[in-house]
Amino acid sequence: MFALEWEDIDFERDCYLVRKSKTHLARRYPMHPEFRAVLESFDDRQGRVFKCWGHPDTLTGLVKKALVDAGHPDMRLHDLRHTFASNLAEAGESLQAIGELLGHTDKRTTEIYAHLSDQHLRTSLRRLKLTV
Repeated sequence: MFALEWEDIDFERDCYLVRKSKTHLARRYPMHPEFRAVLESFDDRQGRVFKCWGHPDTLTGLVKKALVDAGHPDMRLHDLRHTFASNLAEAGESLQAIGELLGHTDKRTTEIYAHLSDQHLRTSLRRLKLTV
């Protein structure tokens, strides 16, 4: 997202293109309505979208501060990818959909990311009706 360019935003098709990634495969992703609203609020639509972040470490530092302020001092920016995957899994999304949204090419990677919370597992267990 740090390198996202305005030319990679497609409001008509409601998606954006990520050109640089860990696997170096360019991929289109659907836009979440709130992300779209943020993008639509920008006046300057030339070059990089997030010019306010001069370096990737700036974003990392801002996110770390927000996590600490929110009471999560042990979390890192990357942990939010796991949270995203877990929230989707708990909402009932398929591992295939989660993997696509994370840009994974191997479903085993997605399985590592999509953890279910203890509360979700307890709720699942309570659905089981035992007869004696």
